[in-house]
Amino acid sequence: MRILALDTTSRSASAAIVDGDRVIDVVRLSDTRPQASQLPGAILDLLAGVGLAVRDVDAFAVNVDR
Repeated sequence: MRILALDTTSRSASAAIVDGDRVIDVVRLSDTRPQASQLPGAILDLLAGVGLAVRDVDAFAVNVDR
């Protein structure tokens, strides 16, 4: 199962692609620019870098800060 995991709970957000129990790739965003301006492109670049498209993702995981 391919999972796109997002963590936006800190100023330097990150995204990762996980396949089964293996982390395929991780991208960390700059903390000097708003996450909203970086995250969509970073996700697409991350997926393209490992030869995947959004349609290839089976599940999405999002970290929530309480």
